[in-house]
Amino acid sequence: MKKLLPLILIVLLFSSQIFSQEPDREVRAVWLTSVYNIDWPHSTTVSPINQQNRLRQMLDVLQETNINSVLFQVRPNADALYQSAYEPWSQWITGTRGNQPAYDPLALVIYEANKRGMEVHAWLNPYRFENTAGQYAGLPGDYSQTHPELIFTHSGRTYFDPGNPATTQLIKGIIADLITNYDLDGVVFDDYFYPSGMPLSADQETYETYGTLEFVSQWYNDLTRGNFRRASVNNMIREVNDTIKAINPNMVFGVSPAGIYSMQASAATHWGTTLPQGISGNDNYNTIYCDPLAWLHDGSVDYLSPQLYWPIGGPQDYLTLVEWWGQECERKGRHCYPSVGSYRLPPDAKTIPDWETIPYFLGELRNLLMLKDGVLDKSTFTLQEIENQIMANRNNEHNNVFGTIFFSTRDLTSRVPSLAPFLAEGVFAEKAIFPIIDWFPPTQPGAPLISEIGAIGEDPDALAMTIDNSPANRFLLYGWEQMPTKINPDEADFMQVIFGKDFSLFYPENNNYFAVSEFLPNRELGSISGTYSFEYLDPAEINSPVNETICDLHNFSWTQVPESTAYQLLIGTQQNPDVMVFSSPEITQNFYALPSGILPGQQNYVFRVKALSPAGVSWSAPEGFFTGYPASTMINAPADGAVNVNMTTTLQWNSVSGVQFYHVQVATNLSFDEEYLIVNHEPVNQNIFTVNLEQTNTQHFVRVRAADACGYSVWSAVNSFTTGQGTFVDDIRPHVLRVFPNPAREKCEVNYPVMVGERTIKWYNTGGQLLNEEIRKDNTTSDSFDLTSLLAGVYTVHIYTGNNEKFVFRVVKAHRSK
Repeated sequence: MKKLLPLILIVLLFSSQIFSQEPDREVRAVWLTSVYNIDWPHSTTVSPINQQNRLRQMLDVLQETNINSVLFQVRPNADALYQSAYEPWSQWITGTRGNQPAYDPLALVIYEANKRGMEVHAWLNPYRFENTAGQYAGLPGDYSQTHPELIFTHSGRTYFDPGNPATTQLIKGIIADLITNYDLDGVVFDDYFYPSGMPLSADQETYETYGTLEFVSQWYNDLTRGNFRRASVNNMIREVNDTIKAINPNMVFGVSPAGIYSMQASAATHWGTTLPQGISGNDNYNTIYCDPLAWLHDGSVDYLSPQLYWPIGGPQDYLTLVEWWGQECERKGRHCYPSVGSYRLPPDAKTIPDWETIPYFLGELRNLLMLKDGVLDKSTFTLQEIENQIMANRNNEHNNVFGTIFFSTRDLTSRVPSLAPFLAEGVFAEKAIFPIIDWFPPTQPGAPLISEIGAIGEDPDALAMTIDNSPANRFLLYGWEQMPTKINPDEADFMQVIFGKDFSLFYPENNNYFAVSEFLPNRELGSISGTYSFEYLDPAEINSPVNETICDLHNFSWTQVPESTAYQLLIGTQQNPDVMVFSSPEITQNFYALPSGILPGQQNYVFRVKALSPAGVSWSAPEGFFTGYPASTMINAPADGAVNVNMTTTLQWNSVSGVQFYHVQVATNLSFDEEYLIVNHEPVNQNIFTVNLEQTNTQHFVRVRAADACGYSVWSAVNSFTTGQGTFVDDIRPHVLRVFPNPAREKCEVNYPVMVGERTIKWYNTGGQLLNEEIRKDNTTSDSFDLTSLLAGVYTVHIYTGNNEKFVFRVVKAHRSK
C-alpha cells in the first residue's frame, strides 16, 4: 500500500488538469541563444541572406506554435549582436570578434518577430567575458587589456568582477545605450553571476576595497564574503532596473536564476519564508552568490524565470519548485515565468503510443510505470513531461505563475520535429496575449482609428497598418473574412498583437476587415476601433539607391505604380527603420532629390516608398543606404553664450576625419541670411580660423560644416557669443549629453552628470535658428522635454547653468508616416 500511495497522489493531481481551461493570458517564450551558434545565428560561415532566411523560418514555426515572446541573446561574451556604443560586434555573427555584419541582427529580430505578433526581450550576460581565457587577446573589446581591474580568471574562463562598482556602471551604460536605440519590450539576464567554486583569492582585493558593512547592510546583517558577493549582485540588479525604468517605465526587466534558491534555511528565514521541502542540489545563494528573494524584496525585477530543468518527481521535483517560486513572486506582487528544459527531449521524442491506454494528463504515472519496466530513461524528457509542466504552471496561476519559457528555440523549430506540432495541436492550440502587469503606471486610453492598411513589397503575405488617435504603441488586431454586422472580438476569425502605430506589420491570414483594441503598456486592453476594409495596391519597386553610399542631392527613384496618384519617400535609421526621421512631401513623379543638410553623414539609413491612391496605399520593400558625406562637427570656441569676446578672435571646432575643408559662417542674426553674414569663408583647411569682427557689444552666431568629394555635412549646432572691448574670455568646452530615446516622437530625456539648479535651455534647428528658450529652476539630475509641437528634423539643445557649466545634446524628432 505504501508503494501505491505516491501513484494515487499523482493521479489525483493530474486528474485536476482535465478541468484546467486554456488561459487567454500567458507568456509563451523561447530563449533564442546566440552563443556557440546554438539557435541563431545558426552558423557564421553561411551568407547573411542565409542567416536572415533561417531566422524567418524559425519565427514562422514559433508563430504557428502560438509563441508570443522571444528572448534574444544580444550580449553573450561582452560583445554585441547589435550596434553598440560600448562593445564590438560578436564573433557569433561573422566568426570574428569586431567584424561588422552586413545587417543588424537585433533590428532584424525585432522587425520579424513583431510582424508575427511577438514581443522581443534583449537577453544579456552581465558578467561573462571569455569562454577560454585569452581568446580575445588583441581583438576589439579586450577588457583584460583595457580594464584589467574588472576581470578575473577562474577555471580557464574570464569574468567581470561583480564586486567592483565600475562593473555595474559599465553594465548600466550598455543597457541604457541598448534600450535607447532599439524598440524592445524587455531586458533579461540569465544566471551567470559568480562562477561556481570561485575561491576567496579571486576577489580578495575587491573585498578589501569595497566590502563594508554599510554597503552590505542594505540587505544583510553581517559583513561576510558571501554577503558581500550577494550584495554586489543585488546592487547591480537594482541599479539596472532603475536605469531601465528611468528611460522607459513600461519596459519589463526579468532575471532567470538557477532553479534552487538555497540549501541554507536561514537564507529563506531572513526574508520571512521557508525553503521547499525535499529539494536538494546546487543553489543560487551559496553556489553562484545571487539572492533572487532580495530582488523581489527590492522590487528590482518584474519577473523571475527560474530554470526548472528537471522532471516531476525526485530531489528537484518540478511541482514543488514551481509552486515555491510562484508563491515567492506572488508575495511581492511580481510574475513568475518558469523556464523548462525542452533541450532534454530526444530528437525523436514521441507520444509513446504503446501506452495510449493511459490518458495524456496522467503522463507522470505513465512515466513511473515505464520506469518500473526499464522502458524510459529518466535523463531525457517525453512530450508528456513538457505538457505536464505547462499544466503545472497553469495550475499555479494563483501564485502569479503566468507562462512558460523554453530552452532553447531550436527544440521547437528543428531539433525535435514533434514538439511544435504537439504544442500547437494541444496546450497552445489557441493564441494567448501577455499577462497584465498591474504595477506599471496607468495610461489614459484613447479612441484608436485605423487610417490605412496596405501591402508591403518584401512579403506578399503581410500587410502594414497606420493607427491614429491613440497614445498606445501596441494593439490587439481582430480580423474577419466577411464584414461583421457588429464588432464583437469574441467572433473574430483572427487575432494578433501588432507593434507600433505608424507602420504596424501583421499577417492577415486571408481576412479583409479589421479592427483594433489598444494594448496599453501595462497590457490591459483599451477601447476598440471601428472596422476598416483592405484594398490591394501594388507596391513600388526601388531603383536607387540599393545598399549604396549616397552623396549630396542624391536622386531616389522607383517604378511607377499604375493606380497610384502620389508617392512619399520615408526614411528611418537602420536601428529603428520604421521610425521616420524624414518624410518627403507627397509627389506625383517617381523620383526625389534628397535636399542637402537633411540627414547626418556617415550613418546607415533604411527607406521605403509609399504609394497612394484613392482606394488605398502600399509600401515598397525597404532598401538601405549610407550617407557618404562627412559627419557634422561641434564648435568648441567661442563657447556658446560667451561674452566680452575680443574683436579679433579664434574659432575652433572638433576635427572631422577625412574631410577636404570646412565652411565657416558668422552672422549677426540666427537666420544667417546674406544681409547678416559677416564671415562666409571656404575652404578652411584646419579646424581653427581667426576672424576680425567690427561690431562691439553685439551678439554673433557661428556655425561650421565639413566637406569632401561627396558633399557637405549637416551644419554644426550654432554657438552664440557677444563681442566686447575687454579681454578675451577663455571658453569652456561643453559637456555632451546622451539623449533617449533618439530618434523620439513625443518626448525625450537627458541625465546630467551632476545635480543642476537654475538653467537656461535653448532649442535650435539645423539652420541655427533659436526656436525656444526657457528657464527651469528646480534642482534635478535629469530633464524631460515635450516634442509634440516640433516638426520632424534634427534639433540641437544648449543648456546653461548658474555654475557656468554648459551642456549640449542633439535629438532627432521622428516623423509619423502617413
